[in-house]
Amino acid sequence: MINEKGATFYNSRNHIVDTVLYSELQHSKSSSADIYVRNTQTVKYGKITLIVFLRDKTGEMILKNIDFNFEYVILSNQYELYRHFLKGVQRFRPDLEIGRQTIEQYSLTTEHPPANEWGTFEYIMAAFFLLVVLAVIYAFIVIIKTLV
Repeated sequence: MINEKGATFYNSRNHIVDTVLYSELQHSKSSSADIYVRNTQTVKYGKITLIVFLRDKTGEMILKNIDFNFEYVILSNQYELYRHFLKGVQRFRPDLEIGRQTIEQYSLTTEHPPANEWGTFEYIMAAFFLLVVLAVIYAFIVIIKTLV
C-alpha cells in the first residue's frame, strides 16, 4: 500500500512486514541521485527494484531495495506502484533527487509547482466568479431601487 506517508508491505495474513516512509529517505553521499531504478537481471524483462537511501538503527547510511516483485504473488500493477511511490517522493520530499533514467522510465515530470500557487485557470475562474457576484449585487440594488 502506498499513501502520503510512504510504502507499507503486508504479508498474506495482512500483517505489516516492512515500511519505507518518505520522512525516512536520505540523501545519497556517493551517488548523483538519491533514488533510482536498477534492473537486477540482464534478460529483456528483468527484475526491477527501486534503490533508496535510509539510515539503519545505528545511524549508518544503507541502501534499501524497494521491490514490488514478490516471490509467490504476481502483481499486474508493479509499474503503477513504482510510479505512485516516486510521485509521492516528488510531492512529499522534493529535496531528494530522482535519477534522470527513472524520471524518464516512469514518465514523471521534472517540474512540480508548489500546490499553493495559482495558474491561469484559477485566475480566470476567480475573475469569472467575481463578475458573477458583482452582477448579482447590481441586480439586487436595481430591484431594491425599483421597489422603493
